[in-house]
Amino acid sequence: MFSSRKKTQYQGFTLIELIVVMAIIAILSTSLIMIMNVGKQTGNAKVAKIVSEMRQIHTIIAYYVVDTGRFPPDCRLDCTANTDPFLNSLGIDGWNGPYLKEGIWNRTHPWGGHLGIYNWDSNSDGKAEVWLILDDDAPGTNASDNSGRVPLEFLQRINDTVDEDSDLNSGDFFRGDGSPFASEEGAWRVYQVE
Repeated sequence: MFSSRKKTQYQGFTLIELIVVMAIIAILSTSLIMIMNVGKQTGNAKVAKIVSEMRQIHTIIAYYVVDTGRFPPDCRLDCTANTDPFLNSLGIDGWNGPYLKEGIWNRTHPWGGHLGIYNWDSNSDGKAEVWLILDDDAPGTNASDNSGRVPLEFLQRINDTVDEDSDLNSGDFFRGDGSPFASEEGAWRVYQVE
């Protein structure tokens, strides 16, 4: 009798199969790297955008001070189009605006929080200062909104761009520390009396 034996033979991958698998792995790796790069570039774009805006507002405040001889009034979460000092004279002599086309009352920074101005004597030397706030609350909300927090990494990168001391706890740009600003906010001293 004939015995029928099945021959089991292990066949390895063909060269084409190996090339296809390697190509798939390469595509997935490249996609992952691109996704990570896009995230980094998005962060870089956000930092560049807010630094540009901060410098623009710094210049506008300087024009305001030259025209009126005083600092613009605060414009934070409770500010409206009618109380925005860059859109309305608010009875201030010498006002020559509007200074900002859309004003600052509803302006947001790239992380979604309000971009506002605040007068504060940060070092208690009796000299007023104007601070630009990267608020963690969206415009028109209250101080418990917190939807627009700027991640610490980006606060540090902004600080490294606009402040000489590179320390987020001091200088002309710092992270809120229980002062009038929250710890998730950034504040930049844009104008002060010398």
